[in-house]
Amino acid sequence: MTVTKIALEILWAFGASACCAFYFNAEKRDALIASILAGVGWFLFCVFKLYGGHESFGCFCASFAVASGAEVFAVILKRPATVYLVPGIIPLVPGGGVFLMMRSAVQGDFSTSLSYGYGALGAAVAIALGIAIASSVAGTVRSAIAKRRSIKR
Repeated sequence: MTVTKIALEILWAFGASACCAFYFNAEKRDALIASILAGVGWFLFCVFKLYGGHESFGCFCASFAVASGAEVFAVILKRPATVYLVPGIIPLVPGGGVFLMMRSAVQGDFSTSLSYGYGALGAAVAIALGIAIASSVAGTVRSAIAKRRSIKR
């Protein structure tokens, strides 16, 4: 992968996320933030793929970064985290793997279909785990801050 190819992929991820955010009627500022988070997530995914990491681990790290950023911006801008999270995760969703799995199954190549299916399932589980862990950490931090504030008063 060249730097130009990675930059183009990040640009495509940014654009896909922006289109998704506008489809969900997000405000311009929120769409921009979600698109930047998507670009950062896709960059992390490309870095893990480039250096020989497993695709599922790259999805986990990228979704954790996007979800953490969404939680931070949600607190700063007093918006729900899903405003930033859903469009930010869109580029990571393994739609291509599911398509290839179904195409192989229809063509009767079941071993290839299972291979694509396991890859898509691994990516989907990794994305879900990244979001869940980031959300749990954010909730724990928020409750600790609220507890500290109530003790000081």
